[in-house]
Amino acid sequence: MWRSNVLYFSNTPLLDVIKTLNRRYNIRFVIENPEALEYTYTLTSKQTTIEDILLELEKITPVKFVLTDNIVHVNL
Repeated sequence: MWRSNVLYFSNTPLLDVIKTLNRRYNIRFVIENPEALEYTYTLTSKQTTIEDILLELEKITPVKFVLTDNIVHVNL
């Protein structure tokens, strides 16, 4: 969820995180490993680029995000 240009998640399932980022950045996500969807995220971030946000998300769980040609591949 975005509030005043701050990204805020509280125990948010990865699928909801993906939906939020998809709407904000108009970027497609491909789930390479469905087990990644079992993780939740709690994060408050002022980062503005998708790359920086993905790096922050990677610090929270073992899920990895690889951005290639406007597609984010999600894997463990």
